[in-house]
Amino acid sequence: MKKIDLVLTIVTLAAAVMFGLYGCGQQSSTTTTTTTLPSGSTGVISGSLNTGVVRTSALRTSASGPRSLASVGSPIADYTVVAVGTVDKKIYFPDSKTATADGAFSITVPSGESFYLELIDASKKFVAPVSFASTTGGVVMAVSPEAGGAAIDLGKVVYESAKGVAVPSLEVSASLLDSGSTATKSSSGDFVPVGAGILGRGTGEAAFSGTLKDKVDEDGDGLPDVVDIDDDGDGKVDGLDADPRKAGAVEVSITGVNNTNAFSNLPQQYENYPSYNNDNSFNTTPINVATQTNLAIEVVMSGGTSPSDFSSIKVVEGPAWIDTATISSDGPVGDIGDLWQDKSYTLYSSSDRWTVHVTPNGTPEAGDVLKFKVVRTDGTSQEFISTLTFVFEDIPRLVGYVDAGGTKEGATDLKLSVYSSNGNKFNYTGSNLTFRFTAPKDDLGNYLTGMQYYLDGITYYNSSGTVLSSAGSALSVTPTVETNATFGFINIISFTPTTETFSYFKVDVKAQSPTNGGGNASQMINFKKN
Repeated sequence: MKKIDLVLTIVTLAAAVMFGLYGCGQQSSTTTTTTTLPSGSTGVISGSLNTGVVRTSALRTSASGPRSLASVGSPIADYTVVAVGTVDKKIYFPDSKTATADGAFSITVPSGESFYLELIDASKKFVAPVSFASTTGGVVMAVSPEAGGAAIDLGKVVYESAKGVAVPSLEVSASLLDSGSTATKSSSGDFVPVGAGILGRGTGEAAFSGTLKDKVDEDGDGLPDVVDIDDDGDGKVDGLDADPRKAGAVEVSITGVNNTNAFSNLPQQYENYPSYNNDNSFNTTPINVATQTNLAIEVVMSGGTSPSDFSSIKVVEGPAWIDTATISSDGPVGDIGDLWQDKSYTLYSSSDRWTVHVTPNGTPEAGDVLKFKVVRTDGTSQEFISTLTFVFEDIPRLVGYVDAGGTKEGATDLKLSVYSSNGNKFNYTGSNLTFRFTAPKDDLGNYLTGMQYYLDGITYYNSSGTVLSSAGSALSVTPTVETNATFGFINIISFTPTTETFSYFKVDVKAQSPTNGGGNASQMINFKKN
């Protein structure tokens, strides 16, 4: 699932019988159920989802039976198990969510390819891939129900949240495994790919170097791109990466659609979120993302396809915040401010995409999964998923500025009371200003590098607050970077206001994601000329 920055995805087919597929020794027989299918028909992947503990290595429990990969606990209800095609790059959904009584699921899939299986929990968050076998080269992540003409009953599938992975409790027949869909193995155990438990973020042992594969799991971390928040494994989540995946690669195949985006915008006025509090402390109060952020959700058409080729595009399932979200733009005037659910979670047609901006009034997070349904004017439809890769939770902060009178910095000059007592303005002298500000932080609390910066919304006012003029488009700037013991580094930008007469001006110091279709975060500040 992928990227509100949202986005979506899916590897190649290769059937294999390997010596030592589960470690040393000969491949044993298995009780995995197979059913012969007519050529060219659809197949079924089924099983039952349970809690339990995934073993660090396969355990022989009898002389002739299949080895145990996990100990089984109790059934898990209301999860969604989806299949991701390694060839057609499409998403296949189960007949229903996992059953309350036994955790049962069943997915109908086409013949002719292998499939990854991914778990989405009851809160509509991606939580784990299903792995199937351990080899000396890694972890096998896909099975082929048609290998030898077979449908697969995986039996009890065990999900261990601590490891972020699920496995069949008993080993699967080697004839059903796609050894071409093998991921790098984690140090956590034989059946844990490096991307498990971290949403595929390419850090630590999950960091990828080398040539990306022409597969649905480009970086080989065990997560197909559609649920991987870092497709290329470079440590930058897709929503903050200028080149998030291999050139020309798509996360999921949707007829007439180029890509799906979901990204956040987080603008904050200085008086609402100052850099320094009145007690002289640096402001570390979390921003209320639920009400302050703006989420853009887009389905962008491919070349030669018009939005008018679709009769509707909607989100049909998602996290709890879609029920509290209100429409903030893109829809008709009468829809603005309405609950999104009252409009059936619709997107609105524009020049080259279907889109909607919403205020979540909830807590969107990386890993949230949205299920979309597109309906074409010819009556055909397709469902797919997209995974949110990043939500801005912090903004760039002004920590100093330089005018003709020298440097103003820290709590003494920038605390809220200084700003508010001057009509929500900082005073400056001279004809030039130099802004000193931090980078925004990621969802792990790290200052972000590689952002694009703009001075946006530059507007000049007279003393009564009447607009005199504005700069129009945003001013692209390249900051000078200075190492700083407190903030890691400081961005420095010089700015010359207009020479025309004015009383004060507003400027938005904006950090923009380098991702095409990415979001931004900004601090909006007023400066009064003395």
